[in-house]
Amino acid sequence: MKRSMIALLAVFSLLGACATVPIKPIASSDLPDLKGKWEGTREIVLNFLRTFSYAELGIYNDTLPLKGKLTLYIPEYTGNEVRTYPFEDGQVDQTGKLIINLPEDNRMELSFYSGEAKKTLYGSFSHGRQLGKIVLHKR
Repeated sequence: MKRSMIALLAVFSLLGACATVPIKPIASSDLPDLKGKWEGTREIVLNFLRTFSYAELGIYNDTLPLKGKLTLYIPEYTGNEVRTYPFEDGQVDQTGKLIINLPEDNRMELSFYSGEAKKTLYGSFSHGRQLGKIVLHKR
């Protein structure tokens, strides 16, 4: 009996650890939480090569349209290439995702996860027709 209870507890713990946090549509009350500095990684396949870049996102205001900049640190043989993309038109679409159109045919569509431990922006990063992922955590 004791072993079956321990096994059942282990199964429930495992299932709880694998559960995903539900996507919460971004509301106007969430805009103050978006303001500030975010950091994380961007992953994208360019020319058949999967690349990972360190990313920093700064959102400067808490009213629409959101303004800020995205900085990518792209690994090169001689160090990091730094690319900065300012934006002034961050909007929330009808599904509750943050849409940021960036220069050079780049775009982000981000969902907001607000937990007790960390606030996270997660979504897609597109460069032209190349689609990747971006994950950012609030500092």
